[in-house]
Amino acid sequence: MEKVRKNPISIDEWIEENIEDDEERLKIEKIKTFSKIASEIIKYRIDHNLSQADLAKKLGVSQNQVSKWERGMNDFKIGTLVEICKKLGIDLKVSFGIIKDEDEKEDIQV
Repeated sequence: MEKVRKNPISIDEWIEENIEDDEERLKIEKIKTFSKIASEIIKYRIDHNLSQADLAKKLGVSQNQVSKWERGMNDFKIGTLVEICKKLGIDLKVSFGIIKDEDEKEDIQV
């Protein structure tokens, strides 16, 4: 019988405890990153009262491409993200979490 937890855990804690294969962990991290990017694109579009077609026109891409981005179905290259941000007049911020030890984490902003 599986042990029942008294306190909920984060998805990151669950992954740490249950996914042993490094390749699988990398796939999960990639999905999480694409989801974050998708959320930011959706937020920008909604905050600026744009349809997918409007945003596509502003970026010089198809509406279908914007839809793929918003569904997290794109393997973004850094150059693509830089171009999107440049055309939208926003900054691209990258944050790396470096794990020093089990209890300490340092964030680096670029």
